[in-house]
Amino acid sequence: SFKAIYKAKTKEQTSIAICACFTLMRLYILQGKASEALALLKQLSHDVAKEHNAIYNTTFDLCAGYIYACLKQFDKIPSWLQTGEISTARFMYNGMAFNYIISSKAILLTENWIKLEVMCESFKEYYSVFHNRLGFLHNEIYSAVAKYNLYGMGEGKATLQNALAMGAADGILMPFVECCSFILPILTGLAGDSAAEDSYIGRVISCCRQYGKSLNAFKSEASLLSKRETEVLRLLARGLSRDEIAAQLYLSVSSVKTHLQSIYLKLEVNNKMKAVQKAAELKII
Repeated sequence: SFKAIYKAKTKEQTSIAICACFTLMRLYILQGKASEALALLKQLSHDVAKEHNAIYNTTFDLCAGYIYACLKQFDKIPSWLQTGEISTARFMYNGMAFNYIISSKAILLTENWIKLEVMCESFKEYYSVFHNRLGFLHNEIYSAVAKYNLYGMGEGKATLQNALAMGAADGILMPFVECCSFILPILTGLAGDSAAEDSYIGRVISCCRQYGKSLNAFKSEASLLSKRETEVLRLLARGLSRDEIAAQLYLSVSSVKTHLQSIYLKLEVNNKMKAVQKAAELKII
């Protein structure tokens, strides 16, 4: 992916750079580097904006929607993907499946299982245009989650087995892993306690557990400091004094002092220099 990004820049191949960045962002989340994934997404946003290209802008929306859905940040998914109003992009992406995959992924987060089941039935038609196997694979995973929640474990297992059969042929992991919190109960039900670690389903379960830990770590990291504490720390990092921070944030000096004490406690440091350094390491500022 890094090679693709570097080479694409020399040839001004923005579309390839977008795909390579998207691959890296997904990998970063799996590795427990969600903050790095979001930093890369932010940089990609700036790079794409410079192009003033409608197709690139829409493609970036798709990438952002997928990444935010993986991180369970529904409110940050572009609104047209949240609502399923994807017809405006269909002229560019008809048969390519990805807009439908992400729209379904957004509905998954809302836990509207009836709507998700209906969407999965409807989208089979679109995936059939070019017989898009990736679309069918995601569709079966989402359908399995919907059926599990609507009709029970038996229905969920039967549908997820179809998806696993598709994925096993090429050793595909990530579409399953990126839905880990929704499908892990079904997977463990299918595998049983004696699943071999080197089996395909064993690998899927192992990666799902790793992904879940990464998401939990990101959630803890993101919620470590309050919004006000983060604002205070950013100003502190810029070299402002307590009085200057108080004036800029319309707070009393004593309130700033209280916020700083809380920041030191949460970051397990004892001075402002170490607080700024620790926050930078954790990607908080």
